[in-house]
This record gives sequence, structure tokens and C-alpha cells, in this order.
Amino acid sequence: LFLSLIHNANPALAEVLHSSTSTKAFTLSPLLGKFQKIDKNLRLISNIDYYIRLTFLSEEIFCHFMDATLKGANQPLRLESAMFNINSVMVNKNESPLCNFQTFEELADSALLERKIQLQFDSVTTFRSGGKRNVLFPEPSLILGSYLAKWQNSSPVKFPDTLNVSCEKVRISRYKLETHIQHFNGYQETGFAGKCTLELDSELPEEAVKAI
Repeated sequence: LFLSLIHNANPALAEVLHSSTSTKAFTLSPLLGKFQKIDKNLRLISNIDYYIRLTFLSEEIFCHFMDATLKGANQPLRLESAMFNINSVMVNKNESPLCNFQTFEELADSALLERKIQLQFDSVTTFRSGGKRNVLFPEPSLILGSYLAKWQNSSPVKFPDTLNVSCEKVRISRYKLETHIQHFNGYQETGFAGKCTLELDSELPEEAVKAI
């Protein structure tokens, strides 16, 4: 649905976003709203509102998305066999607490000197190792490596290469996790959800702690 919307405004960009295997500069939530549960399936209810939350690490992609929503405001969008109309696009926190905007500089400046970091995985999560195997535990190197790759790929504010070594001095001190199976058409994926606490080594310098 997202790529179809982008395609209506910029077919070339939609193709790049679809075919790229590099770190994505956007995220999409599942479809949010009220569903009917039938067996293991969720069924949409007619004539009520549903939501999708998107985040962007690229101003260019965000601008094309806004352009696409304006151009496609009166055009129905298809998701599987369901048709949707765009009612509104909310972009600031006055409209919704889920909306906000910060520059990379503001994010870096607001970083806390915190040596314990609590993470909550609401969505079922897994890490792909070597392109083949699913890792069903939030290993610090995988969590922080993923965040670092996104930051370095998108931000004009670069962290030093030594931060990778600093990330090795992070351990999990507590966790409460469960594995879950997600069923898709023709296949299934296993992942985990829950909470964990990362603890940073007391010898890590303050600059590395803030970066992490």
C-alpha cells in the first residue's frame, strides 16, 4: 500500500525503495484499528477508521510521501482485497502523541548519560544472521549494530568507527521475553517480544555512552 502510494507520485522512487537491499530509511507499523478475529485470522470491519504509523529517516522520502498523499487524496488504495480512502495525514504532536520531528543534531544533543537502557519489543522481532538464520534473542551487538547502521547511513552527524568496539562492552542484565510464531500466506516466521535491560560497562567513556 505504501509503495503503491509513492508510485502514484514518483514511480522511480517507488522502484528504488522496493528493490533496495540496503538499510531502509522508513518504517511502517502493522495496520492499526479494530478487527474481527476469526480462527487465526483478523478481518477488517467496513466503514471504520484504520491507521498506519510511518517513520522516516530521510527528508526526501518524507516530502515525496506528503506529495503522494496530496495527489492520491481522492484515489482509493488497495491492501489485499480491501479498499481504503485517505481521511487524514497527521504529522505533528498536536495532532497525535505518536507524531513528532527532530533533527539528527537535536537527537544527538538530547542523548542521556545513562548506563542502563530498557527496551520493549512490542512487535514480534527477529534478527537475520548471515541472511539465513533467525536469531531469537536481542543480543546487544545485533540491537546496537542495527541502530548504528541506520544512524551512520542517514545522519550527517557521524559517530566514530570505534563505537562498534564500544558496543561490545554492553551486556543484557535482565530480560522477560517470549517467542511467537507469525503466520503469513504460505509460510511462518518465529520471533520474540517482551522487555530487556542493556547495561553499559562502567569504563565506557561518556561520549560512547551518549552515542549508544
